Amino acid sequence: ACGAHGTMMKSELRAQMRARREALPPQERARLGARIAGHAWPLLEGAESVLLYADGFGEVPTGALARRLLAQGTALYYPRTLGKGRMRAVRVRDLSELRPGRMGILEPEGTEYTEEAQIVLLPGIAFARSGARLGFGAGYYDRFLAGKRGRFVALAYSFQIVSALPMETHDVPVHCIVTEEGVYDCIKGELK
Repeated sequence: ACGAHGTMMKSELRAQMRARREALPPQERARLGARIAGHAWPLLEGAESVLLYADGFGEVPTGALARRLLAQGTALYYPRTLGKGRMRAVRVRDLSELRPGRMGILEPEGTEYTEEAQIVLLPGIAFARSGARLGFGAGYYDRFLAGKRGRFVALAYSFQIVSALPMETHDVPVHCIVTEEGVYDCIKGELK
């Protein structure tokens, strides 16, 4: 699944999935988002530090989770892009500290950052039950998470789960995928 064929498959899949995601009516996105957040919360309750993404392109909404994490005293981080596919996890103490970044996605303004978070919530275009993740293609998360500890959790709509994805050596797999149907443990191979 490497080479031109693998790339072609990825670009077609990205286009299809983005179209499906963007076609979700706002009320349906809110309904599914609330169910996904409900399934994700038990994984996050009591967490010391969490790296969360700001949803910007039809991803699973994260605002409600962010507010609950801040309320329970979790150290909350968001990615700030640095260019050349690199990012930094910057601490946010209030959601008003997020400002539109280079791609129009909200990014943190602060200066306090971490190299590792206990739990990382990742967006993505598509996921396989093996834990393989298809991102936007810039490799920000793969570079950031390479060699890191922590629990990597994908938030996704169930239609974003595909049977297989081409994995490359630098791709970092997720440990579990949370959809509106529940939490799929990629390591144990079971839905909870």
